[in-house]
Amino acid sequence: MANRSLVVAILMALTVSGVFAEAFELTPNLFLVTAKEGEEVELVCKSPSPAKRCLFMNPIGEPYSVYAGARYESGRITDLTVDELTCAIEIKGLRNVDNGQWVCTVSAIDPDSGDSITGNGYINVTVAIPPEEVLLRMDGNEVQGNSLTFRLSETEEPAEIECVALQTRPKPSFKWFIDSNPINAEFVDTQEEGGDGKVNYIQTFKYFPNAEHNGQSLRCEVDHMAYSEAQLENEENIVETQLDLFYKPRDQVKEQVFYGLKEGEPHTVTINVQANPQPTEGTWFMYDSEDNGVVFGAQSLDQKYTAEFIAASESNPGEYEAKLHIETLTPEMAGKSNKLVVQNTEGTTEYHFKLELGEKPPAEPMGSGPVVGIIVVVIILLLIVVILIVARSKGILCFARMNSKTDVETGAQDDVNEQSPRTESTDQPDNADEDETEPKTTKLSFGARLTSLFSSVQKTIAKKTKKEQTTESQAQLQESDEKKDGEKEDEDPDNKEIIYSDLDQSALSKNGSRPPSSVSITNDRTEYAEIKRS
Repeated sequence: MANRSLVVAILMALTVSGVFAEAFELTPNLFLVTAKEGEEVELVCKSPSPAKRCLFMNPIGEPYSVYAGARYESGRITDLTVDELTCAIEIKGLRNVDNGQWVCTVSAIDPDSGDSITGNGYINVTVAIPPEEVLLRMDGNEVQGNSLTFRLSETEEPAEIECVALQTRPKPSFKWFIDSNPINAEFVDTQEEGGDGKVNYIQTFKYFPNAEHNGQSLRCEVDHMAYSEAQLENEENIVETQLDLFYKPRDQVKEQVFYGLKEGEPHTVTINVQANPQPTEGTWFMYDSEDNGVVFGAQSLDQKYTAEFIAASESNPGEYEAKLHIETLTPEMAGKSNKLVVQNTEGTTEYHFKLELGEKPPAEPMGSGPVVGIIVVVIILLLIVVILIVARSKGILCFARMNSKTDVETGAQDDVNEQSPRTESTDQPDNADEDETEPKTTKLSFGARLTSLFSSVQKTIAKKTKKEQTTESQAQLQESDEKKDGEKEDEDPDNKEIIYSDLDQSALSKNGSRPPSSVSITNDRTEYAEIKRS
C-alpha cells in the first residue's frame, strides 16, 4: 500500500508540474499492439531529452512508475528501460485487463532553457480473445436444432442467414460452405457491442433456397488468431446445419421417350421423381385407359399394366422411382401419349412419356435450308473479298484515287487539245494555256473512269483524221494570206483609213510562223487589231 501511495504521489507531482511545463511529443515503439492472452509484450516510449521521471498508466487508470529494477504484480510487469532516453516496461502473461490504451509520461529538462518539460505517448494494446461461441441466426432468430427448413411453395424472398462470433476481439474472418462448395454471395459485416470491451461480430448473406441443396449442410467457419490448437481440433470455430427444403415433385424438362422396345415382349417403364417429402400418391394414365388410371400398388382391370409403390432411389438421394410393368408390348402402343401424375404434401406434377418400338433413330441431319443459307453466305463473302482486292488494285470504288499526277494530266490535256489547240498569241502570256488546261486532281467515280476509257479510244481514232486534214487547212491559210498581201499593194498609201481584220490566233505559233499541221477551230475566237497604212 505504501508503494502504491508513493506512485500516486509521484503521478500527482507530474500532473501538477505538467501544468506549467512545456509539452513535447514522445515516440512509442508501436502505436498498436495485438497479442493473445498469456503472451508477452514490450511497451517503449522514446524521449528527445534525458528522462528524469517515467510513468506508465494502464487502460483502467492504474499507474506504474518506471525506474531501475521496478517490478509489479509479482514480476508480471517490470522495468525495461535501457538508457536515459527510453521509458519502457515489459508485460508478461497478458491479461484481459491489459486491453486498451496505455499512456507513458516522461518528465525531462529542456537543455536550452533549463525548464521542466513533460510529454505523453499512447499505445493501444489489444488482447486477442477467441469467440466464446459461434452460432447461426436466420431473420434475426437463432437456428434451433440441426436443420434449417424451407418450403419452396411459400418462399418468395431470400432468407437472411447470419453467422455470429460472440464476445471476441479483434475482428475474425468468416468462410461459408454448402457441403464442400464455397458460397459465392454478397456478404455484409456488422457488429454489436459486448461486455468487457468485447464485440459480437456478425456476417450476413442472402440465401435463395434451391431444391438441389436439400439434404446438404450449410456451414460457417470462423478464423481467429486467438483460437488454440485444441479448440480447432474440437471444431469450436465451426457451426453447421442441414438444409431441409420441402417442394412438390419437380417438373420435367421435356417429354420422355422410351426406345428399344420389342413387340410381344414385356417391359417396365421407370420414371425418376425428385421431391421432398416423398410422394405418397401416384397414378399412371395410359393411352388406352385415360379414364381408369392405374394407381401405385395396383393393377389395371385388363391386367395389361401393374404399378409398383414409389420407392427411394438407391443411387440418388432425394430422388424416387416410379415403375409400371407392361404385360405385352403391341404396335398400337408406339407413339401414343401417356402420363404419370405424382403428388406429395407440397403439390402435384405430371410426367408425360411415349413408347417407341425399335432403336432410337439417328439424329436428323441438318436441313437443306440451313445448308443452302450457309453456302450462299460463304459465296457472298468470297465475292466481297474478290471485289475488294480488284478494287484496291485498280483504284476503283472506295479505293478510287489518282494513281499518279501524270496520268491525270495526260487525260486532261487530250481533252483540252480536242477543244482548243495549243497555239499562243503574241499578245498573251506564255502560261495562259497552261492555266486553262491545268487538270483538277479530283477522285473519279467508276462510271467516270469508264467514260474516260472510251474517250481515249475515240481520241486515238480522231488523231488520224486530223493528220489527213492538215494539208488542206494549210493550203487554205496560204491562199488567204496571198490575197491579203495583194490587196495591201493596190491600196493608196495616203489613205489612213483604219481597217479591222479577223485574226486567227490558232494559225500562228509562238515564233509567228504557220504550224505544220492542221488546226481545229472548235473553240475559235475573233479578235480585232488596228492596221494603219504605211
